[in-house]
Amino acid sequence: MTSTPVAQTLPQPVVPAGITAGATASASAASTVVEERDAQGRLLASTAMRGGMLHGEMRRFGAQGQPLMSASYVDGLLDGLLRLHDDNGALVQEACYRLGRQEGLTRTWQNGRCLAEQNFVAGLPEGASVMYDQAGQVSAQLRMRAGQIDGVATFFHEGRVVRRSQYQKGLLDGESTDYDGAGTVVQVMSYRANLLHGPVRRFWPDGRMMEEQSYQKGKPLAPPERFDAEGRRLAPGAATPSLLVRLESLFKG
Repeated sequence: MTSTPVAQTLPQPVVPAGITAGATASASAASTVVEERDAQGRLLASTAMRGGMLHGEMRRFGAQGQPLMSASYVDGLLDGLLRLHDDNGALVQEACYRLGRQEGLTRTWQNGRCLAEQNFVAGLPEGASVMYDQAGQVSAQLRMRAGQIDGVATFFHEGRVVRRSQYQKGLLDGESTDYDGAGTVVQVMSYRANLLHGPVRRFWPDGRMMEEQSYQKGKPLAPPERFDAEGRRLAPGAATPSLLVRLESLFKG
């Protein structure tokens, strides 16, 4: 089964700790820049302040001078581009903020590869959201509304569609269709509020019905009806070897 991705809001940067013992400050009429340095004098953090609040650019560095974080503040609120880096200085997240809330495109990287692109409105994911695998191919395309998956979600494996599902307010609601490597439908499931509700149908590679079962609020209403590869109805509880192999491949994903 394909797991449902969860949209996440980036963590809020914090004021660098320990800016008293190893810190220096330069003041102007508008702002003060507080610097934190280690015992060897290497710059670890630079923070712009005004009126006791973060105002201007904040930067944090590793022991070797590599960037760890950069952000811009207005009157104590994130405003502008936020960049987060790993311990080696590689970029891992980039997001836009407007007066403390994410606004616009957010990107996430791992090992130099983009893994996700999400659009935010007023601090919540909104609109198109795209996930990528380690090879750079699309692994999921989602539609977000007020921070939740809403609408059609399409999942991919090595560039091919493996599942297309309907969501409403973050829950599976409607049909969810799985496909095999050739793009043939292998099963169609009906959901309501994240529970199986309605018919669940599985198919042979040529499109003939293989199994059908009805559900209500997540519970089966009766045992499944099964058919062999020629379309003949099987006796209750019976299954041909080829049907068992097909079912096993479906349940393994």
